[in-house]
Amino acid sequence: MATRFNRYSSRKPTEALEHHRLMRSPCDGVHPITTSGWLQPPARRYAERRFSPGTFTRGKGGNLIGTRQLIRFFTGCVPVGVLPLLLTSCGGIEEARNPTDLPTWTLGEPALTLGSIDGGPDAFSPIRALEVGPDGDVYLLLSQEHRVAVFSESGSVVGSLGREGEGPGEFSFPWDLGFIGDTLWVLDPRAQRVSFFRNLEVIGSASLSPPRDIHPERNARAVALLRGGGVLIVTDSQSPLDPAVPTTPSLILVQRAESLDTLATYSTDYTAGFAIKRSGGTISAVRPFPQPFSKADYWAVSPDGARVLLVRGGPVGPDSESSHYSATVFRPTGDTVFSVRVPYQPIPMPDHVQDVILGDLAGERFTVDEMREAAYLPSEYPPVSTALIGQNGRIWIGREAIPDAPLSWDVLSPEGERLARVATPVGFDLKAVAEDHFWGLVHDGFDVPYVVRRPVHQE
Repeated sequence: MATRFNRYSSRKPTEALEHHRLMRSPCDGVHPITTSGWLQPPARRYAERRFSPGTFTRGKGGNLIGTRQLIRFFTGCVPVGVLPLLLTSCGGIEEARNPTDLPTWTLGEPALTLGSIDGGPDAFSPIRALEVGPDGDVYLLLSQEHRVAVFSESGSVVGSLGREGEGPGEFSFPWDLGFIGDTLWVLDPRAQRVSFFRNLEVIGSASLSPPRDIHPERNARAVALLRGGGVLIVTDSQSPLDPAVPTTPSLILVQRAESLDTLATYSTDYTAGFAIKRSGGTISAVRPFPQPFSKADYWAVSPDGARVLLVRGGPVGPDSESSHYSATVFRPTGDTVFSVRVPYQPIPMPDHVQDVILGDLAGERFTVDEMREAAYLPSEYPPVSTALIGQNGRIWIGREAIPDAPLSWDVLSPEGERLARVATPVGFDLKAVAEDHFWGLVHDGFDVPYVVRRPVHQE
C-alpha cells in the first residue's frame, strides 16, 4: 500500500483528475466563479494512489497551490488497542550506505496479463487498489462495482467478495484493502466501517468513525489498518482563501485512547493547483488540476500492516552536494526500524519538457501563460515520486518522474541498506511487490485497465 501524488501523466488534464483527489466540477474540469463558495465544486475525485489534497495557499499571480495534510493514528472499534507511532528527530537519521556499484535488477517480460475489453470475469472497471494475499492470490478492489475480485497467481478466477448494500460483507463505496495475518480487511469510509473476510467469507465488521475534533476545516479519513488493531487516519487541511488569514498548521498526530499527541509534519506541498482565467480584469473561471511535480512527502504501509514508511523528498535546488532524500520505517509499537538519508544527483528539468507539460495542462480553455502562473515546475526533477513496501519488507522508492521515460527505483533492505536499482517501463503502474515478481496496472488506448505480473531478475 502506498501513496503516489504527482507522477506526470500523458493523459489529458481532465482525465488525469480522475487519479487525484481534487475538487472538480462536472463541466470538463472547469468551475465558473460565483459570488460565494467557488472552491466548493459539487464533486470530489479521489486519487488512484491514496492521494488527498492538502492546504491551499496563494502562489504566483494569486493562484492557489496545495500544501499539506495530517496523519494520525486512531483506535475505533477494531479489536486490539491503539498503535503509537513515534517519529525520531533528524538527529537520529543515518547516512545510507552508498555502494559505488549497486547492482541493476531487471524486469522480465509479462508472465501474466488479466483484463479484457470484451467482457467476462476479467473485464475490469477502474481498479482502486491491488493487494497480494499471503496465499499468493491477487485481490482487486473494484469500487464502482462494490466488490473485490480474486484471482490466483496463475490467473484463474478464485471468486468475488462483496456487493452493493448495507448488510454484512456489503459495501457502499469500498476505498482500500489489505491483510492482517490471513484476514482481508476492506475499508468503506462512506459506510464508516471496515469489513473482514477469510476464505472468501465475511467474518465480521467494525465501526469506523474517524475523529472530527481537530479542526472544522479538516476531514479525517481512515486509510489503512495496522497490526495490533490501530487505524491509520489521514486528516486533510484546507487554508482559508484570504491570504491574510494564517494557514492552520499541518501535523502528524497519534491518538491513544483519549489523548492526542503531535508527531511531525507531513508535507503535500505543491500537489494541487488552481488555474485562474481573467477577462477584463475580473476572474471568470478557475480550474483545479493536479500539479505535475511536487515537494510532497510519501507514506506507505507494509502489506501485513506491521510497518509504516515515511519518505521525505529533501531539497530540490542547485546545491547538489547536500541533495538527499530520507526514508524512515516504524513498527506499530512505536519503534524506529531505521532512518536513513540517501544521497542523489539532481537531474535538471529541460525547458522544452516544461513547455510540453504546460501545453498539456492548458488544453483548450486556458493559455500556456495562465498555466505557467499556476503550475509548480522546479528547475530540477523532485528526487522521489512514490514509495511502497514489498511483501518481504524491502523498501521500493520511485525516483524522478521524467515524462515518457522508465521510472527508476531504489531498493532498500528491511534494515535500510541500499540493495539495487530497477526500472519499470513507461505506462506500468507498480502496485505490489512479491518475492520475485511485480504486480502492476497498464491501460490500453481506450483506458481499459489490465493487471500484469512481471518477474524481477535479481542479478
